[in-house]
Amino acid sequence: MRIRDRSFEIRQLFDGAPIDESDLFAGRSKEITRILEASLAKSKHVVLFGERGVGKTSLSNIFWKRYGNTLQSFVVGRVQANPSDTFHSIWFRGLDELKANAIAKGVPDYAPYDFDSGSALRPTDVRRCLAQCSPNSIPIIIVDEFNEVEDEDAKLLTSNLIKEMYDYGLSATILLVGVAENIGELLDDHKSVGRALVQIPLHRMKDAELKEIIDKRISRTSMRFEGDATWTIVTLSRGLPYFTQTLAKFAALQAIEDRRLTVTASDVETSVSYTHLTLPTTPYV
Repeated sequence: MRIRDRSFEIRQLFDGAPIDESDLFAGRSKEITRILEASLAKSKHVVLFGERGVGKTSLSNIFWKRYGNTLQSFVVGRVQANPSDTFHSIWFRGLDELKANAIAKGVPDYAPYDFDSGSALRPTDVRRCLAQCSPNSIPIIIVDEFNEVEDEDAKLLTSNLIKEMYDYGLSATILLVGVAENIGELLDDHKSVGRALVQIPLHRMKDAELKEIIDKRISRTSMRFEGDATWTIVTLSRGLPYFTQTLAKFAALQAIEDRRLTVTASDVETSVSYTHLTLPTTPYV
């Protein structure tokens, strides 16, 4: 394989972006099980929170892909929240993504919208739309970066939506994902919907899980990491998978530049100085 091709391969595998391929995901089996159980239960919703860089988005990308084939299948709509969002903009996009993915998966008889897109959505409107979903589907709307939402009404109305869906026993799931130390930083009036919520704090990963991130990716190549190189990366990452991927990527690229297939601890040291990364300290969550 040419150097350019091998470099491209490493950059693709260790790109540091949220993971959407189940085979490359490492660890988090307990959290995956809890989200799946909530998604399959009636009227349960999930709040996934933790510090930045622990892999919240990656987890929300793949958990439903671990679900086996049954008479029902997941239909997932994902929304990336931003500071300018309102309740209407978040949930209009969420419903739109849900419908588009249902069509793409060929889910039959997926309900058309029954609201005027020119009017501001209310929690009742969203609940009624989700109630019309095909019984052959398990609808989930994921709102990532929910901590970015500045509109307090959007947060309060989202709480109201969760409560209303719980009261009506809807078989649809809302998954809110955000950077936070606790649920109160993400969701207003969360105490009133406590019975409907499954709270999942995502802590930093264990050393063995970070090692698995490296092992799973490098196994797809002809390269290998020396043990000292792997454990240097794991130690420097302090439980944050983003740093594991980034350090591993630039260490591997250094080895490729030197025309070697083995990544050494020296390559890792070079990658730290090359990337100018501010390495993580002890966790706050």
